[in-house]
Amino acid sequence: MKNTVKKLVLAMAIAGSAMSAQAATYAITPGSSFAAGVNGSFTDYLTFSLAQPSSFAYAVANLVSSSTQTFTFGGNSFSLTITSNINDLAASLYSGLPTIGSLINPGVTSLSAGDYFIKVTGIGAGTGGIGAYAVASQVAAVPEPESYAMFLAGLGIIGAIARRRKVA
Repeated sequence: MKNTVKKLVLAMAIAGSAMSAQAATYAITPGSSFAAGVNGSFTDYLTFSLAQPSSFAYAVANLVSSSTQTFTFGGNSFSLTITSNINDLAASLYSGLPTIGSLINPGVTSLSAGDYFIKVTGIGAGTGGIGAYAVASQVAAVPEPESYAMFLAGLGIIGAIARRRKVA
């Protein structure tokens, strides 16, 4: 009985270490796409920097796939189907660095210059716990107040010229 308990504890320890969470950090370029494969429970950090105030948007997608291979061995055919899927896929945007970042409220799209990261979590649920996801981001510069001032000044000058021509 004592030996059986030891074997059970050892088996649970091995299983627990095999199912441990993965954590990875990737540097991405704002306005690009990124894809990653995972195995089991994971938390990934996608870091990026903005040099100027920008409008930023991103989307995360589960890359579900299935592939079947047929093998022949000794005159017998065998089929193996491998699937890729992620359960509970979630992503959040943070400012700062992965270890000390601050969550940015969903819906905020105007970001100031600085360091940011997207935290992606989920559980690989395909064959053997595998899965894959993709992240696409879009970034556009936010005009600075000086740009609006120049636009309004130019519009005012055009209006003054048009009014002067009307009077003459």
